[in-house]
Amino acid sequence: MQHLIVINPKSFPDKKELQKFIAYAAEVLGETQTTILSPYPRFAISKVNDFLEEATNRKEQVRVYAVGGDGILFDCLNGMVKYPEHELASIPYGNANDFLRAFGPENVPLFRDIKLLSESPSIPTDLYRCGENYGISIASLGIESASVLITDKMSKRLSKMPFLRKLIPALYTLGAVVALFNKNLRCQYYSIEVDGEDYSGEYIGVNLGNSYGNGAKCCSNPYAMPDDGILDAVFIKYMPFIESLFSVSGYTRGKFEKYPDRFFHLRFKKLHVSSDEPLRMCVDGEAFYTSELDVEIYPKAVRIIAPEGVTYKPFKEYLS
Repeated sequence: MQHLIVINPKSFPDKKELQKFIAYAAEVLGETQTTILSPYPRFAISKVNDFLEEATNRKEQVRVYAVGGDGILFDCLNGMVKYPEHELASIPYGNANDFLRAFGPENVPLFRDIKLLSESPSIPTDLYRCGENYGISIASLGIESASVLITDKMSKRLSKMPFLRKLIPALYTLGAVVALFNKNLRCQYYSIEVDGEDYSGEYIGVNLGNSYGNGAKCCSNPYAMPDDGILDAVFIKYMPFIESLFSVSGYTRGKFEKYPDRFFHLRFKKLHVSSDEPLRMCVDGEAFYTSELDVEIYPKAVRIIAPEGVTYKPFKEYLS
């Protein structure tokens, strides 16, 4: 068994903590471990892919540890989609570790123990393809993607000031409010086909969930589960600014069903979307622009490492 540790060094503002983690991982895993530092987004994708290709040719099993936030998890996942026989763990040191919330927030701290994870079983887990990218948690279309770009700009400023980093989760809500001011975003027309059915129209956005963690403590897609073989979509209908502003709070807390005239929910396996205006997309926190794309679920396509006895929990089990 080989262990590939992929670290986002920006997740460790205190470089002594980073060195301490690397030293501990080396002590626990010995010569079976290889560590890669990823200096910028997507750097690790090719590194992980190349490492797994060589290991596969040698018929060696590999465990990949994504150390940081959802960004480094995205990179590792996209680097290993061609090699489903290997396993993936998320070690939460980032500003956001939304995917791990699917195990229940009380269990997230367990995933920081690399020794425990090295000895733990793995769970067959769904992933989804969104255009050329693969994700494991949430894809969003429209206003939420725009808010990610706004939030990222604000987060980068705060991340340089360690004493203010605790404020970063609150920026997700602020970013959404700022994005709602853009009238063109609130009434963009999308051509959408869901499992062969037409759902085209004007929407503020669409949330596509494989899991329910969605920005800090938000949960806008509460029925999504990462091992049920299906994706969940929450459509946000067009509404005036004031109305949308008052709807955000309930929506982000997983209570969209209280507003049936503003939101609706679908479960699907394939979705196609296009628009005459640029599509603002976000896949597991990674934002980009496109003109059209396909979204599709791949059931049980990746094995996620979790401590013995820790499994995915429906959001309703701990909804307060």
